[in-house]
Amino acid sequence: MNDKLRVSLEVVKKGLSVQEGTKPITFNEFLERLALRPELLLRKASKYFADMFFSNIEASPDEYLGDSESINYIDYDMTKLFTGNSIVPFFPDRPFKNRLVRSMSFLESNSGQNVVFVFKGPPGCGKTTFINNLLKKTEEYSLSSEGERYEVVWRLKPESFGGYSDDFIYRAKKTGRIYGDFREEVLEIPCPSHCNPFLLISPEKRKDFLRNLLSANDFERISTNHSFRWLFQKSACSICGQFLKALNMKVGNMDEILGMIYVRSFVMSRKYGIGISVWNPEDKGESRELIENAEAQMLLNALLKNSNLVRLEYPRYSDTNNGVYVLMDVKEYNLKRFTDLHSILSEGYCKVGSREEEIDTVFIAVLNPENEVLEIREREPGSRSTFTDIMESHDEAFDDRKIEIPINSVLVYRTEMEILKEVYGKDVEKRFLPRVFESFAKYIVSCRLNNKSQAMQEWIENRDRYLDYCDADMLLLKMEIYDGHIPNWLSDEDRKSFNAKLRRRLVDESADEGIVNTISTRKSIKMFQQLLEENANTDKLVDMKFLIKFINKQARKVEEVNLNPPEGFLDSLLNLYDFSVIQELREAMHMRNQKEIEKIVKNYFYVLNFLDEELGTIPVEDRRVEKNPYTQEDCEIDESTLSRVDEVIRSGIGSIAITYRRIEDHRQFVSDMARSGNKIEETDIFQQTLRQYEKGLKEDILLPLEQNKNYRRAFIDWKTPSFESYDKKIKEDIKRIVTVLCRDFDYTEAGALQVCLYVIDKQLIERYKKK
Repeated sequence: MNDKLRVSLEVVKKGLSVQEGTKPITFNEFLERLALRPELLLRKASKYFADMFFSNIEASPDEYLGDSESINYIDYDMTKLFTGNSIVPFFPDRPFKNRLVRSMSFLESNSGQNVVFVFKGPPGCGKTTFINNLLKKTEEYSLSSEGERYEVVWRLKPESFGGYSDDFIYRAKKTGRIYGDFREEVLEIPCPSHCNPFLLISPEKRKDFLRNLLSANDFERISTNHSFRWLFQKSACSICGQFLKALNMKVGNMDEILGMIYVRSFVMSRKYGIGISVWNPEDKGESRELIENAEAQMLLNALLKNSNLVRLEYPRYSDTNNGVYVLMDVKEYNLKRFTDLHSILSEGYCKVGSREEEIDTVFIAVLNPENEVLEIREREPGSRSTFTDIMESHDEAFDDRKIEIPINSVLVYRTEMEILKEVYGKDVEKRFLPRVFESFAKYIVSCRLNNKSQAMQEWIENRDRYLDYCDADMLLLKMEIYDGHIPNWLSDEDRKSFNAKLRRRLVDESADEGIVNTISTRKSIKMFQQLLEENANTDKLVDMKFLIKFINKQARKVEEVNLNPPEGFLDSLLNLYDFSVIQELREAMHMRNQKEIEKIVKNYFYVLNFLDEELGTIPVEDRRVEKNPYTQEDCEIDESTLSRVDEVIRSGIGSIAITYRRIEDHRQFVSDMARSGNKIEETDIFQQTLRQYEKGLKEDILLPLEQNKNYRRAFIDWKTPSFESYDKKIKEDIKRIVTVLCRDFDYTEAGALQVCLYVIDKQLIERYKKK
């Protein structure tokens, strides 16, 4: 055997070997481990599931931590939970993440009340993927050190009961019901309810037992934490209880009885129905049906010499005791299974025949709200019912134990982009001009949002001021809020009025959006594929003109789902894009010599000291050149120094108004300097004027691109021999624009040239000159 084959076989053997944690250990060994990790080994099912969830997520910092109106609407990194190592990843958006965290926080602190989580969402929103990934992580968690739990295994030695009778051995072999030599084999019977070994201790003795076993600090935490209250109330399952009574009767010796109690790691497996049970609507079978183990029952009866001491019968719900029970879509057979949960949720036990079995399970149901009429197949033919009918037919207690968690179609455009990049590869964004891929995602999300928002109406009174950045229904603003961002373009007035109450109301509206008659993720992916195919035959990147044309064509031909965005939304989306592109070009064209700009403004304020307030200008006799103490450089004390600033920040106003502004600037400057200790950079008036001057420079800086036709031709001739024929300034400007767009805004060279021609041809520069 060669070395490579030998190494490969070792890998195979390790993969086939039984995990160490599944080998039974004695009850005493369990107690030793319990003393070391009591809070892990004594967890209720709900606490265990919540711990699994929180161990796989990370909270991001609150972007508005210092904001007194913050509602702690933060982002969570759920990569480990839903996308890492997942065959089919699930991408939750921020509204759903926050709803999920709140629900899991409730589950973590829930000490006794049984609840069912109903995840309600439209077809194609990812409900199944969400549940599959959640259960996969639960299985992985049960294999980890943090997910350590144990269940009871009964190991009965035949000699402790006098062995099997010869008559039983003869009859068993003759009938062929039992094969092999079983006479000296240990009879091993795992608890079908996955009973926590600690529950074998009598409830009234558990507190004293823990006081003696644990450190003082550990005991204090366990005994006072309401999450562990169940430890002192719940009984062992009926089968384990019967075993204890039977062994006391038949064996009597407590040391010998303890020697028959073993425990093993409770490793959950969806595939084998161990701790996780998933029911699809078409699956037949009763959750309440009684399960029996005939062979083990026969051997047990023979050992105990009695057929009634321990009955190895249990309801199917026992498979998921201390685990997770899932109804994947509440319809058909699952609708009856859902109604059967009533007594378990209300009473905490399942009754089968005359027997009662306590059930501690995390119950999850998945519901499609568009299923208006559902059939319960177990009823008479033709009998039909709805989910709402079922809920109305039960008492309030059942409804109170139902926690609905909407799973919307994605409402955050960045999350929609992540989904599309997962399907088509991360480089797919390179087939678009910057911001165009984002615009497609915003269009998809707009079709999922409600046009009207009561919270938004109360918050934004003057919507017209935002028409350059937002649509009339404020959907673009809502998208940013759902993603946790309060845009900088909001006025100070509106930012201040966006209090905690309004923020919570607005975010809570997300629960009712993207649920009914919406564009599903599947439909979004299909549309995106069509968009890529239609652009495949061109050598250009997808731009906004192409995207808007594509969307309008799709909206006209598709009828089964409303693909028409709200009225005027596409125009607003285009306006926002155009405005953003103009800002990028201004940044690219702007000469970023900050020191020179600051020098000009400092000279302005120094020269104001020589202003004649009656004339509004510098007297002729005072005009000279002298050192400016704020720059330590020569400064011209004359009208031109003041006009250089006025022409930029006060263009279009009369000379009288300019004089008045100069006088006000000087008075404010003197006051600010006195407060700042003669440090000009720390004065409010200097910083305000500096910002205005920089803004004014950028407003006019693009005009040559539109007014001088040579610029357009030079963009077309880029990197051709003809480009060298243009004058020096045009060549330098274009080189700078292309360089900055590629370096700072993720354009390719071809994309930078394409967007510049787009801006010139649409005459956007003049339109956005003052914006």
